[in-house]
Amino acid sequence: MSILCLAEPLFSPNSQYGDERETEICLPCFISEEFCMPLLGDKTFLKILKNPKCKKENFVIDMVYKEHQAIYDALREMGLDPSILMKTPGYFDKSLLQSYQDKQAKFLYLPSELFLAPTSYPRDMIVHLRGKNIFLADGERFCELQKKEVPWKIVNSIYGEGGRVLTCDDLAIFYQTCIDTKSEYVVGPTHDEFKKLASLGMRVLILPNQLTKHAKRNGKTKDPQGRIKTAIDDHIDRSCALVKDRDGNKHLIVFAYMSTYYDGRKLNPRQSIQLIRELVKPFGIHLHFLSKVCVPFAINLFQAENGKILMTKGHSELKKLLASLVGLTNVFETSIPIVYYPVFLQSGINCLLAELPDDLF
Repeated sequence: MSILCLAEPLFSPNSQYGDERETEICLPCFISEEFCMPLLGDKTFLKILKNPKCKKENFVIDMVYKEHQAIYDALREMGLDPSILMKTPGYFDKSLLQSYQDKQAKFLYLPSELFLAPTSYPRDMIVHLRGKNIFLADGERFCELQKKEVPWKIVNSIYGEGGRVLTCDDLAIFYQTCIDTKSEYVVGPTHDEFKKLASLGMRVLILPNQLTKHAKRNGKTKDPQGRIKTAIDDHIDRSCALVKDRDGNKHLIVFAYMSTYYDGRKLNPRQSIQLIRELVKPFGIHLHFLSKVCVPFAINLFQAENGKILMTKGHSELKKLLASLVGLTNVFETSIPIVYYPVFLQSGINCLLAELPDDLF
């Protein structure tokens, strides 16, 4: 059995980067002077970033809280019963906590040995390979989980950070190159990791990484010399989604206007589309390309075990596609577009949810 967990909303306008524990507890929205966004399709990000109201830190935090509640409410509307993760009650906003208590929300307290787990991004805590009794965990979490007597196999993998992988049945999809988050060092292509997962009976599909760029708080994307600072994104769920339709067929959804990086080469959108088509073809997956980026990280959707899908409000093209795959009654939208989480905290709906094994608790 698994428990559907929703992220712990940890934000403080007064928090500062300090020791590792303090940084893990609070995710300050305003420490950074640079914000990451796709190299192309960045207009929706810049629109939010340039909003004068976003210069006020309390405004953004209030909006993030509203988005968190909108996700929770939509999950309840889907007939799901999410538990909100909590490891630091003293940092939980009192009015937000009261709001959830009024809704009789459930809270799930994290075991002390997993205190450093990223409860603000539960997708990155541990990855369940559905259809197999296997969980991927990385680093310290793997070491701690190994000590527990659990009825499932735990595999040490850099892809235990769940935003880096899309899974469905025996299929796992990754970007080719991965980044060590502690040192920001590019460690891919991670061929040994791919072989490890293939040995577990997974079919492994490797795609080109999306290219990103940085923008200043004022929305400027170029430095004084007119150059754009680019990087690769190793979280595939920010630009791709894997969906299972009513008949059990798998569908990969990708943004069409995506510049990518593959085998040491930068590819424009046309080249990227051509390469992705070639890579996907042997896997028998239906491929779809979205033509618009109406909401930041709109593709970062969540499909529950019962097949129902939760997506952000505001992307009619994506909603129409999903409805054709699983039926309109199985597609649920949040009451407001989820835009502040993506722009200021680099996360969408899927990042904020995880199905964790109840044995863990």
